[in-house]
Amino acid sequence: MEYDGGPYCRPKHWKRNTAFAMAGIVLICIPIAMKSAELEIRIKGFVNSDRKRILEKSLKSAEHRLVKLLF
Repeated sequence: MEYDGGPYCRPKHWKRNTAFAMAGIVLICIPIAMKSAELEIRIKGFVNSDRKRILEKSLKSAEHRLVKLLF
């Protein structure tokens, strides 16, 4: 009995094809995750309002640099 389609479809080499697809996804996602970690900005906690104001100014300049980098 051979299946040609529908919900019980078992194409030839489906395990190999699935492994290739998963490897492709991993090879695409790893560099994206590494770049995301590189661009991440961590905020520790605000001591007072002056520090908050300085940090907000710094974040705005970082966003500006990122926009210039992307566009």
